[in-house]
Amino acid sequence: MVDDLKSAKKNVLFILDHAPDYRESFLSSMSRHHELTIIAAPCDVIGLSPPKTRTGYKYIEGSPISFFGVSFDPIAFIYLLRSQHSIICVDLNLRRIERILAFLLRGNNTRWVWWGPFFGASKHKVINRLKRYLVTRASGCLTYTWPIAAELGRWGVKNVRSFNNTQCLEADFKLLSFDSDTSRIKMLFVGRFQERKNLERLVDLAKRRLDVEIRLVGPHMENLSVPEQLLQEGRVQIYPKQEGDDLVPHFEWSHVVANPGHVGLLVMNTAQHRRGIVIDQASQHAPEYWLAKEAEQPFVDFSSSEALDHFIDYCKTKPEYLVALGDKLQQVARSRYTIEHMVSTHITFFNDI
Repeated sequence: MVDDLKSAKKNVLFILDHAPDYRESFLSSMSRHHELTIIAAPCDVIGLSPPKTRTGYKYIEGSPISFFGVSFDPIAFIYLLRSQHSIICVDLNLRRIERILAFLLRGNNTRWVWWGPFFGASKHKVINRLKRYLVTRASGCLTYTWPIAAELGRWGVKNVRSFNNTQCLEADFKLLSFDSDTSRIKMLFVGRFQERKNLERLVDLAKRRLDVEIRLVGPHMENLSVPEQLLQEGRVQIYPKQEGDDLVPHFEWSHVVANPGHVGLLVMNTAQHRRGIVIDQASQHAPEYWLAKEAEQPFVDFSSSEALDHFIDYCKTKPEYLVALGDKLQQVARSRYTIEHMVSTHITFFNDI
């Protein structure tokens, strides 16, 4: 197998929106099998953190120029037009017009692979027609989850595969202990403070119920409005951004991870730490929510006090239910949502085309 991978080594140009810290394990792992050139916009412009070091690949920071809701990156455009790489793998983002123009101008795109989540909030017919035109004229598509791959297949894309987007290596999964005292339910959120996360719903929950403790870990959490009394009593606790092993005490403290709004890679982070996750059923989510669906995690209406109270009351009397949620989520993630699986899928796909 190793010899096969070595013989299939290719020169790959990867065009990404951004290449933050949570992508580093994937990119550095890929660089052991292919010669990678990565072009991406700076992480800090959207509040992401770059990795401390970039290992094994050539990284070029783009400089997109924004206007009228779209942007154009001249660096990426020149690379795409002139590329003689074995594979050109491009994040499909219709707001990044240099990618669309380069695809149209090149004419022959037998080595071009579209990459990413593909479907966002917009369902506009014109947008979908443009996407369909692009994806059916490339060599293929690599995407985040198999439901997206199935939808692309229905569009007529013949060469499409899901790599099951994640941030976890097999070695990253942890078997944390669980506090069986659920007289007070400890709910954790880890991530950036953003309006779409609806974190005020967790604060409101702590206001209503004395038997719930909330811990919020991530950048800009100080922007969340929390009554001083809740902070003094410890029923709402706020921590700055934590990474790696610094997160372990927070997950070990928790009974369950709570996501009252949009969810993304937090599902993977939760699986990594062997906890269950409860997700708002009405919010629009990133593709990674599919892992939670596969692992039968609870989706609850966080806007309904009655629905949320029913969930908490049940958890208080059934701590074994919360343990089972964490076990199931980690089991499914370890089986097919790892960096190793992502890399294997990319290598096989690149060889196939």
